Amino acid sequence: MIHLVPNGGWWFARWQDVPTGAHLAIDICTPTEFLDGVWSYDDLELDLMKDRDGTWRLTDHDEFDYEVALGRISAPERQASLETVAELQARMDRHDELFDSIGWDRLDDCVSRHFPPLTDFP
Repeated sequence: MIHLVPNGGWWFARWQDVPTGAHLAIDICTPTEFLDGVWSYDDLELDLMKDRDGTWRLTDHDEFDYEVALGRISAPERQASLETVAELQARMDRHDELFDSIGWDRLDDCVSRHFPPLTDFP
């Protein structure tokens, strides 16, 4: 598994090849923070999933709507989430190289080299 943490972005991506199938999972979330060696963010429920064959889908919209209705996701967070989803969906539709080849190539390269997990950050 490899991760992409976009600087200031409202999403966090993981490319993974697991027994249930190779896929890219993108969490829609608050911008990430790196404190004391740990990346963190608040998950805002919406997820984009893309299979290695290029098929993608938006999931957990019902959970997102529920959290918005309860006030656990603020109006600005809701707006940022929806804008981020729209941007990422457009990138998926036009077969953005990052999501269609670069991430998968990097994962394949890392797996073939048998890199150990990164645990020590400066």
